[in-house]
Formats: sequence, C-alpha cells, structure tokens
Amino acid sequence: MNIINFGIAGSSNHKIGEIFLINKINNKFFPDILINHPFRESEIICVDEVVTDGNYNLVDMESVGFFQAATKFLKAHNIFLIKIVSDNLVCFRPTDEFMRDLITPHKEKILRFLDGLKEKEEIDFSEVEKLVKKYNLSFSQKEKLKDFLIYYKLNNLEFPKFNFEKTNRKKDFERIVNELKKF
Repeated sequence: MNIINFGIAGSSNHKIGEIFLINKINNKFFPDILINHPFRESEIICVDEVVTDGNYNLVDMESVGFFQAATKFLKAHNIFLIKIVSDNLVCFRPTDEFMRDLITPHKEKILRFLDGLKEKEEIDFSEVEKLVKKYNLSFSQKEKLKDFLIYYKLNNLEFPKFNFEKTNRKKDFERIVNELKKF
C-alpha cells in the first residue's frame, strides 16, 4: 500500500508550474524513494504560517504532519509527496481553474508515476520468502530483502539467486545484502 500527498507549494527559487517529488522535509524527514519516476526531486520546508518572503526551494504547511502521520502506518518508501509550485511566496486563494491549469501539463507524468506504484504493489515476494526459509532469516531481515526486491523489480534488474552453504543468520544475511548492494 502507498500513500500520496499531492498539493501545491510556494517557492522563491522555482517557476510557477514546476513539479517535484519531495525527498527531504525540514531537514528531518526523508521519504525513501526507491523507484524510478519522471519528476525532479526537491526538499521542502514546512511552516505553520503563510510566508511571503525568504529563500525557499519549496515551502508548504502540511508536509510534516502528513509524513509523520503516514509513517505510523507505512514505511518511508511507501510515502510520496508531489508538489507543484503555485506561487512565488504570494498569499492568494487559488481558483479551480488556476489549479486545473497548474496540474494539466503534468497529467501524463502523474499517471505514469501512479502506474509505476501499481506495478510496485503487484510484486511477487516468493523469492524473498524462499530466502527467509532457506537461511532462517528474521522478520526485519525479510522486510529489508523485500525493499531490495522492490528496487530490483522497479529498475528492471534481475534479482540474484543465492545458493551458498547456510552458516548463521547474521552472516548469511550480510552475504545476501552485500551481493544485493553491488547493483
């Protein structure tokens, strides 16, 4: 399962209409972007009040709250924030027509991204389950291997086959991870 916060943000550094996938929030929270996507990435600063001056790559008022709430239910690689620059730090109330004009040029990118997320949810984890059983791996080790498998599948890489003698859980897991990190 994935969750997406799609919205607008102000910026003193970007043009109105530019779209971004957020990779850092307030230098404190880091969505874990493991998939290929058609967007530029950016950090965002989340504030409590409207700002009309300052130097902001992107700024909004909800990204921290959204991310914190989402992490109570999902892993960071299942949480996405997509922001379109709506203003250059000018306080205004956007109309429906303004929002439609802002979003329409990015419709295809957004749909491609959503299709990629759908593919991610359909990944078969049986290869990971076999490794877990064969090398007696823990639940947290299994979850880490799932993350690797997602990365491999979404980047069209073949997940390696492992066939070495079982030693102990920790060493076996380290061998698997070291092999997976080569790509």
